[in-house]
Parts: sequence; C-alpha cells; structure tokens
Amino acid sequence: MTTTLPEDKETLFAYLTIHDFFDCYIVQDALKYLQSILKAATGKKIWKRSCPFSLLHYIQQLDKLSTAAFTIHNNFSQRAQAIIGKAPIDGNPDINQLQACKGCKRGDTLWSCFPRSLTLSQYYDPYKALKKFCNYMAEPEWKKALAELQEYALSPATINDIYPPYNILMLQLRLAQLIEACHLLEVRTNNTNKKPAEKKRK
Repeated sequence: MTTTLPEDKETLFAYLTIHDFFDCYIVQDALKYLQSILKAATGKKIWKRSCPFSLLHYIQQLDKLSTAAFTIHNNFSQRAQAIIGKAPIDGNPDINQLQACKGCKRGDTLWSCFPRSLTLSQYYDPYKALKKFCNYMAEPEWKKALAELQEYALSPATINDIYPPYNILMLQLRLAQLIEACHLLEVRTNNTNKKPAEKKRK
C-alpha cells in the first residue's frame, strides 16, 4: 500500500535545485559542457570553451544537482507523475510516451531533449537512474570527483593520472544519466506540477 505525505522543506529544496539547474542550462547544453570538461580534464589542453568562470559556475551547479539527487534518493522523495509506467518487456518504448521528455523552453525539441544515456527502464522511471548515481559513489566522493574534474580541466595536467580510463567513462555515464534523469523530473513534475507536492513511500 502506498501512502502520501506532504514533502518536507529539504525535499522541496531538492526539486527547486533541479529547476534552478535547468533554468541555467537547457539539457543539450548541460551535456555539451560536461563533455567539454571531461575532454579538457583527460587531455593536455586547458578548457577554453568560454571563460573559466563559466566552468566554475557549471561545476558548482552540477554539485548542487548531485546533492539534490542524494536528498531525493535518501528520503524516498518520489513524485508519482515522474514515473510514466513500467518499461515494455519487449524493449520497445510506447511512442505515446516519447513526449514525456520534451521541455517547454525555446529551442526544446523531442530530438534535442530525448535522453541518450538512460536505459529504457530509467526513462520510464528516472529515479532508477538517481539510484544508480547515488550507489556508484557516496556523496563526498562525488564532490571530490567534481572538484578534481574542475581542477584538471583548468590545468595542462591530466586526470588520467588519478583515474583510469574505465573510471572516467563511468563518471561520464553516471553524470550524463544524472543530468538526463533530473531533466525528466523537471519536465514531468516541476513544469506541470499544479497540485500540492506529495511524498511517496512504499
């Protein structure tokens, strides 16, 4: 049996943090920033996509998004409207559910917003991606990893000296899944949530 309770301030703040992140970045730009930072951190060239402040601001916002993910995951703070059902057994998504990823910002299209790092199951239930993210490393370890990505992206040294390539690929995947899953939460709950927020517990 599922019971619903009003969301506490910590949970509301977590969802507001997600909203603030996508107020700063549309999902495709957020993913491009991530790619450029990882490329600079693993290479010998300093990040030059924009001014250094842009990178510092992005990492700061990504760190806040990470904290929000841990809050939602640890508090079991699932909003029912974020979950659009169970993934089809045959692995083929219901075409009627494809619009459940499209934002309402100027320039948002189904093609640009469709998540490419999430599994089908995670698309239907983005909380599964948050669970993967939180289980991969503890929150302090994620904060350390983001700080190191920032440091190495702005220096000629390479982060490969402390992280083997496999770990970098996993960092990239988990961070991309974090961004895409949080975007689905934004689209499905923050943009359309007219009713009082609810907290779902099983």
